[in-house]
Amino acid sequence: MVWSMFSRAFDILCLIVLLAIVGLRPLVGESFRVASASSSMAVEGLRDPLTWHTLLINIVIFALALVVTLRRAFSKRTTFRPSGTEVGAFILMVASVVACLAASEKRSAMLAALDLMGAFALLCSLVQLFDQRWKWLLGLMVIVASGLANVAASIDQSTYWMAENEQQYEQTRESMWANKGVPLDSAQVELFENRMRSGEASGYFSHSNVAGGYLLLVLFALIGCVLMARSAGSKSGGHGLTIVFSVLTLLTAWALYLTHGNGPMMAGIVMLTLLAVAFVRKTWWENHRPQVFRAAVILVVAAIIGVPVFGLMAGGLPGASLDFRWQYWQASSDMFADHWQTGVGPENFGDAYLQYKTIANSEEVKNPHNGLVQFATEYGSLGLVGCVLVLLGGAKMYHRSTLNPLPVEKRTDPPRTKPTDVQRYFAGAASVTALVFLFHPAMLPSQDPAFVKLHRIMVVPIWIVVLIAGGFLARSADTFVRSRNRWMPALGFGLAAFLLQDSINFAFFVPGARTTFAAMFALTLCWIDRPGESVEAIAQPRSRWIPPVVSAIALVFASWAMVAVMPAEEALAEAYQQSEPTRFSLPAQDKYLEARRLDTLSPTASAEHAR
Repeated sequence: MVWSMFSRAFDILCLIVLLAIVGLRPLVGESFRVASASSSMAVEGLRDPLTWHTLLINIVIFALALVVTLRRAFSKRTTFRPSGTEVGAFILMVASVVACLAASEKRSAMLAALDLMGAFALLCSLVQLFDQRWKWLLGLMVIVASGLANVAASIDQSTYWMAENEQQYEQTRESMWANKGVPLDSAQVELFENRMRSGEASGYFSHSNVAGGYLLLVLFALIGCVLMARSAGSKSGGHGLTIVFSVLTLLTAWALYLTHGNGPMMAGIVMLTLLAVAFVRKTWWENHRPQVFRAAVILVVAAIIGVPVFGLMAGGLPGASLDFRWQYWQASSDMFADHWQTGVGPENFGDAYLQYKTIANSEEVKNPHNGLVQFATEYGSLGLVGCVLVLLGGAKMYHRSTLNPLPVEKRTDPPRTKPTDVQRYFAGAASVTALVFLFHPAMLPSQDPAFVKLHRIMVVPIWIVVLIAGGFLARSADTFVRSRNRWMPALGFGLAAFLLQDSINFAFFVPGARTTFAAMFALTLCWIDRPGESVEAIAQPRSRWIPPVVSAIALVFASWAMVAVMPAEEALAEAYQQSEPTRFSLPAQDKYLEARRLDTLSPTASAEHAR
């Protein structure tokens, strides 16, 4: 009895910490390259979170994943819940080690590879921990709350912030670039000004296309909330909740439009159309799920083969944007041919691309704008195989976990929601909120008090309102099973929309978007309230040893990397604080040299940053 209580309490603690990470990461800008930090752009006084911040996040994920999955996999009191991604993730881990050894820039390669494994560990852990309705709903509300904070930031950027910044930039244009030693007629100035004047909202992300892909996940999560609230009925306050979540959905759709990302918007339209079919033809959809799943796999394979064939026959793809991407992919094919065994290394595509791009393609890009192509070029053929197995295994498990074993007409109503579940939801929501906003200021791109206060004013009220709305939805959580075939497709189509837009984008390779994708994927793989089938009745899968092994290995490497770079990064941060706007001061130079001496992993990153 005591052990059972301790076990439940420990699971709740792990869930709260992991959900705090899910909510926090989309609110800060993380990158794997010190040289691409915000401080190297035109905005003075801004920087990305330090490398060791990202490593610390992943260390926490790996440590919790190790404990959670190890206990579930080998304890007689618990059952391991598979995610379907285990085998593919293990192959990806092996490919990551090989690719990092072959990479020219090992710091960014190791960070990116560890973060990829962190997403897998997070997915597997949440699948184990989402074993009650209130936990599942809390995970969904954390995704929505963090997403709506990005919605507010995007709307603020488009309606106020961008106009003010452009006006200020015009007033200080010459002096600002002169201080940086950059000529006004340089390509760097032209690129910055084009992006600034494009009016593309990006929320808390560094690129509007990434924000668009991320907002797709939030949009479909909110649509799921609308469908759940609609099923709750008037007695449970369903009508009011339907209106609230509908308004939030429209605001998210507006923010998605403000990103001006054609890929995310087109992917959203396609999946919304399919979702409408699934909703209108509910019975037909659920009774024909196996056929729909097979047709979807065939369609994806046909697209993967058909697009390159069309490009080769036509000499390119229609539209300027797609044609640019075709040039990236052509150069990527040559890169893959030369590095098919190991890849060029995670986050090393940009450096290698300079050797393969043609004269006709003047752009210098950091990624090929296609998820599969990026896995192939950066992780090699083994990484590509691992990626395909992760997608296929995850899709198959989603199909299995959401397929109700009983026909619609034979289902019985689920048990009513307990009042204690609502209380637990609110306690969990308060705990997650406290953790998020305890660490949020430290990871903001500026520690200026006014900057921190502005972000808190924008984010905290939205966060609290969303979690309270989720609490009202928790009161009617008994509708989860009865309406499962109505709202679950919304989450599945959100994941599909994200992957579809990433065929011409790179949102999956950005920490905040990838973490949200993993968390939302975990929501769709849960076995909560499935009439006619219990988790305990499922045999322990043979692959149950993979998550704890991957988490343990990654934890060792992440801890070693943190020890290697943390002292250097702290010295580099001091050098940045002591530098003067017009010249590199002597104290700053001393700190910079100290950072290079202390950095046992790769001093070239700090050299690029200092430039």
